[in-house]
Amino acid sequence: MHKNRLIIRDLPSQWMELMDLTLEKEEERKALKRLDYGVAVTDVQRAQKLFSAVKEATGVVLHTGEGDERHNPHLEISRCMECLSRETLRLYGVFLPMTLILLSVTFLFPAGGIEMWGIRVCILLILVFPIIYRHRRRFNITHDCMYRREADGKSVVEIDQLPEKQFISYVANKYAHHVFCSKYEDLHDLWVKEGWCRLVQWAVVNYFYGREGNPAYLGHVLEQIVGELKCACEMVAMSLRMRPPAPLRRIKTPYSTNSLAAFITGKPLFDVHRHVLHSVGTARFFLAAKKWGIDEVLRNPYRVVEGVSRTD
Repeated sequence: MHKNRLIIRDLPSQWMELMDLTLEKEEERKALKRLDYGVAVTDVQRAQKLFSAVKEATGVVLHTGEGDERHNPHLEISRCMECLSRETLRLYGVFLPMTLILLSVTFLFPAGGIEMWGIRVCILLILVFPIIYRHRRRFNITHDCMYRREADGKSVVEIDQLPEKQFISYVANKYAHHVFCSKYEDLHDLWVKEGWCRLVQWAVVNYFYGREGNPAYLGHVLEQIVGELKCACEMVAMSLRMRPPAPLRRIKTPYSTNSLAAFITGKPLFDVHRHVLHSVGTARFFLAAKKWGIDEVLRNPYRVVEGVSRTD
């Protein structure tokens, strides 16, 4: 708890602004209805075309233009999503015969009653497991997009066959990681990198939204932003020894800290400390963008770091 208080040391003084920002983003997310994320990006040429569009949009929002070779990581498309249906069918191939055998055993007993039917219902619930597995596996595949630098110096953005709008959103975030590592090598704190990259991602998808008018571009990143801002609010509330207001508590996020609830619903568990760092970065950079303007914060992340340092 003491370590987490150090991480959020500057945020309690901005409690009201942070709460208002979180509720504002939640309202933006709730206003998005019936989003069509498009078809899955399975073709390498299509993926490269979208990647080029993301790089161009990043150059626009950062006012850097194009043509810098160091800002051209290699794009790799994984194929895990293709295998998901086959994996689910294989699970049913195991669980369906087992369920039928167990059900047939219950009918061997002439005395039934409510208790026996309760047992049969419990047996039938076994068939829910492949659905839970599919839901969690799909979520994990979606979030497994990563940026890495290999030993030979090559940079790689790895992503699966996601729907087009999600694909653009994730690639925008990971490409921002590449730009950050190229331009701000002296900024080592994880919260700085994650906060700046989330703000770049938000600016890029807003660029696409402004150009095409399709709100689906905003859906994925708003889900991440709202979840991280809510986490930051909860951490600040804990440091202030108060309960978060009801509107904040009602905000739904895709994560679960309860292992039983995660198993039943298929929600994934997560690294709490890393999630806190992501959340603090998002909170600081979005609050700074609201105060100084998004262009200034994207151009000069040192200003956000200096603002935090003054609270030490």
